[in-house]
Amino acid sequence: MEIRGISPLPAPAQSNDPSSLPSGGAASSEALTAQRQAVAERDLTDAVSTAPAMEMPKLPLTRAELSVDRAAQRYVARIVDRNNGKMVAEYPTEAQLKLYAISRELLGKLMKAEA
Repeated sequence: MEIRGISPLPAPAQSNDPSSLPSGGAASSEALTAQRQAVAERDLTDAVSTAPAMEMPKLPLTRAELSVDRAAQRYVARIVDRNNGKMVAEYPTEAQLKLYAISRELLGKLMKAEA
């Protein structure tokens, strides 16, 4: 997985000084791990400080209403904007409620005709 904007960890700096060359073993491995961790923490701190501030989206003030459509004999859920009282969403939709009501009426007529 690649994360854009974060550079890979740099290789340790090379030096001609023989005392700075790794002598092998666990001590040099721990030093290398500590150096890489320090670089990673610095990169993370830089990324966080340069990232733009995120703002939470402003959500409309709404309320939920639950009612029963008598013709369709179904529950209806509506989301209404509190500021202006306009309906934001409805489930089932008005078209679905009409379809349910018509289906219920036709099914009732069919049952009466067969009886």
